[in-house]
Amino acid sequence: MELELKKSKLQKAISMLDSEEDVNRVEKYLRRMTRREQPPCQFTVEELRKELKIAEEEARQGLGCTTEELRKQPPCQYTIEELKKHLEEAEEDFREGRYYTTEEVRAYFHKKYQI
Repeated sequence: MELELKKSKLQKAISMLDSEEDVNRVEKYLRRMTRREQPPCQFTVEELRKELKIAEEEARQGLGCTTEELRKQPPCQYTIEELKKHLEEAEEDFREGRYYTTEEVRAYFHKKYQI
């Protein structure tokens, strides 16, 4: 019953929208949500703070690149078939336990390049 009440409230809220732009945005969002097989990545506040701290430190160290620099890079040079093959290989590696955590990769590069 609670689900029906929530749906009813959403319908009422949508009916109160008075601009086509707002209706289009809600429609686009709902379409994306109903097509999604899994929910979007959701971090806890603490996880977001940790990632932000890491990103800020990397920026202070001059790691990464600007949006303009990124746009200058050539587009992906793999075909869809090649990308699918690489993805299948990566999924197999993951299933077999052949992977590293982000922390392990960072530690490796920090040690290797003394950064």
